Amino acid sequence: MSASRPASSFFVAPQAATFVLLTLNIAMFAVTLLQSGAPTPSSAVLFGDGAMYHQALERHEYWRLFAYGFLHATPVHLLGNMLCLMVWGGHLERRLGATYFILIYVATMVLAGLVGDFIHTRPYMTVGASGATSGLLGALLCLWILAKIELSASFFISNLAFNIALTFADSRINWAAHLVGFTAGLLACAVLDLVERALRHLLGAKFPEFLKLNLWLLAAVGAWLAWTAGIRLDPQSPTPVAALGLALIPVTIKLIDVVLLLRYGLAMVIAALAVANGAAIACAVMASSSALTAACRLPLPLANISPWISPWIAAGCARQDLVAVIAGGLAAGLTLLLLNAPLRRGLGDVGFIGASLRAARARSVGL
Repeated sequence: MSASRPASSFFVAPQAATFVLLTLNIAMFAVTLLQSGAPTPSSAVLFGDGAMYHQALERHEYWRLFAYGFLHATPVHLLGNMLCLMVWGGHLERRLGATYFILIYVATMVLAGLVGDFIHTRPYMTVGASGATSGLLGALLCLWILAKIELSASFFISNLAFNIALTFADSRINWAAHLVGFTAGLLACAVLDLVERALRHLLGAKFPEFLKLNLWLLAAVGAWLAWTAGIRLDPQSPTPVAALGLALIPVTIKLIDVVLLLRYGLAMVIAALAVANGAAIACAVMASSSALTAACRLPLPLANISPWISPWIAAGCARQDLVAVIAGGLAAGLTLLLLNAPLRRGLGDVGFIGASLRAARARSVGL
């Protein structure tokens, strides 16, 4: 089957999202080294910073399902996972875009953490991006099976062999995370392909990549705000607020789809994104008022370096509502600044943008 496929190079340059993940992982390793004051992070530091352990879910410490994937036990552990992230992430992000790439990465990381917790029958502690990076390889294999990526069979043979060797090279390595992540990545990619096929019939416009990514970020912030507000989604008896929130998701997506097909629709959507981002950040600041209040009680080391900062910090601590408004305004302005190019394109629209987005959707069959 693969003989007729042109093979791309073994390595492609990582793109923006891959670089962000690389930076976060390396930065967190540096932080844990500084906290430990040793050549490798201590178990106590890893535990405090978010390692998964046997009672994490029982204690409702769900944040660890995300945090553990950005922690590593040794330099070799970090190097192996970052090498996999560069090689596999470079191909996957270039093919799927940043939105689906990040979605697969996070989903496989969380699922690997959940399954790993389920299969452990005795106390444990685990860290590492192995589940997430293995998910990238699984997603690439799915694309190859669907004949939607130009990679050779030797690419998968060599990388699967490397992943297996990495799994069993050290008895402390969580082999289940590799296996579950790989399987989850393959299945997640297949599901996304089905979703894209369905969207071809449900939506008229092909959403730009920045729009998809921004919508996912807004959904994540909205979910966090709902959680902090005590709103829970019970499938058997959902609260009215949770049910209304879920019902608004497809309505909002379809509304954006309709607007994109209008003249100046792209500019209108970007303006709406700026407002939504500003509101989300303002609400997030207000929801974090207790954490901000606790931070305001701490000593101010910056004041010793730059005394002029101290009055501003004091004013912010006294008026957190004003800080929320300012943060929201900055988020809205930053959105318009980052999306300046498509905004100008949308403002200069004479009716071609909607037609091009409709044509792009008509041409897309799956991923």
